[in-house]
Amino acid sequence: MQPASPRFVMTLVVALAVVSVAPRAFADPQGPQVEPVSDPRRSEGAQVDHSHVEHVYVEQLVAPPIQDDPPARLEELPARPSSRGQTTVMIGFWGAGHDVGELVWRYRGADVAALDGHRVPQGVFPRRARQVGFLYGAGYKPLPWLRLPEVRLGLGGGGYYTGTTHDVGDRGLEVTAARTFLFRLEVLAGVEIDLGVVTPFVRGYVAGSVRTLRTRVSHGDLGALGTERITKLDGDLGVEAGFAMHFRPNAQSAASGSQQSPRIGFTLAYRRGLLGSDAHGAILALSLING
Repeated sequence: MQPASPRFVMTLVVALAVVSVAPRAFADPQGPQVEPVSDPRRSEGAQVDHSHVEHVYVEQLVAPPIQDDPPARLEELPARPSSRGQTTVMIGFWGAGHDVGELVWRYRGADVAALDGHRVPQGVFPRRARQVGFLYGAGYKPLPWLRLPEVRLGLGGGGYYTGTTHDVGDRGLEVTAARTFLFRLEVLAGVEIDLGVVTPFVRGYVAGSVRTLRTRVSHGDLGALGTERITKLDGDLGVEAGFAMHFRPNAQSAASGSQQSPRIGFTLAYRRGLLGSDAHGAILALSLING
């Protein structure tokens, strides 16, 4: 093998030196630099190399339309029974007997002056008299079992005529009872039990009355002298017991629990006086409960 020529060896050494020095010579000591991208709008005359432009695609997001939630539907709950109480109304008839002997009728301001101050003799009255009339009442029930109060107005009258004539005083005057008229105000309170359609009850009452009595006056020698009217106040205390029948409201109101529909029916009661002239009596009335 022949040794390499000196010219070949020199050429190889120079080549190796160039290869090892070239990377360091061209390297940037501050590291890689990013070439700024010029804005085409700022330099309109510049030409842009589109081969180095990166295209970025932005996806357009569309938000769904906002929908209002439908209003919550309230469940219909059955109405609770009213706690404010109930009102009652009644209109009807009443009838009563009373003890005439408990009443004292005395002439005041009579047209026949001789009668002033004299009492109408008991002999001209029947032992018991009857009166009938109309009544109107309204009440309140704060509790289902309590009636407090109830107020009633009554109008009525009756006949006291017996055909008996009795002397009054010493002037020869004779009187005969004819008719009586009554205006009555009552206040009641009591308890009752609502059994559905039928409601039995027991109540007490206090009554004040304005009574009028008309008498015929005559004289043995002069004949008929006309009539005289006497007015007096009277009070009574008693009890009544009976029952009321009220029909239920229609099916729709009953199913919904409504207590606003009125209940219509009738009331029948027996009455007994404890103090005063009231004896036995009864009432029959159309009644209504509302609430």
